[in-house]
Amino acid sequence: MKKFAILAAASLALLSCTASDEDEANVAGVGARDVAEAMARGGVVSLSPGTWMSELKVTEIKVPGVAAKRKEGIIAQIEKNGTHDSCLSDKIAKAPPPEFFVHNAKMCIYSKFAVTAGKAAITLSCDMGSVGAVDMDLAGPISADGFRFDADIDFRLPMVGTVPMKAVVTGTQKGACAQGG
Repeated sequence: MKKFAILAAASLALLSCTASDEDEANVAGVGARDVAEAMARGGVVSLSPGTWMSELKVTEIKVPGVAAKRKEGIIAQIEKNGTHDSCLSDKIAKAPPPEFFVHNAKMCIYSKFAVTAGKAAITLSCDMGSVGAVDMDLAGPISADGFRFDADIDFRLPMVGTVPMKAVVTGTQKGACAQGG
């Protein structure tokens, strides 16, 4: 039960925060200029500004000692919190911060951001404070209007250890942002 509570808390903390569109320090590690240049070299000059719908679907999670029903509950919570809409400004569309792709924790950094022939290879890490941390490798096609990444995710939780997960993360540009967005 303790493992479930910690994992559930981690998934809530991990998937609850959003990045500010004006956050200049949002791509520490690999800088915003590096991200913009990698996208342009790889055939994606900019993501389309506006409202984006992103979704995370868990394909595999390893949670030893957790009953199947609880595991299903954890997956449902992660997927629920991994589905969101966000507004991407013109400025940020050229160099999206790590939080745009995972829409989860603050204090995220890219350690790798490469785009080749419209396919991205991204590695990022997010610190979740006392709850732990998450490391992600994202790989797959990206265009101005969408992406579909296979994700290898490792949750590092203090009382539980590493919880590995595989998922598919998709994003689609849906149109202009709502007024005030």
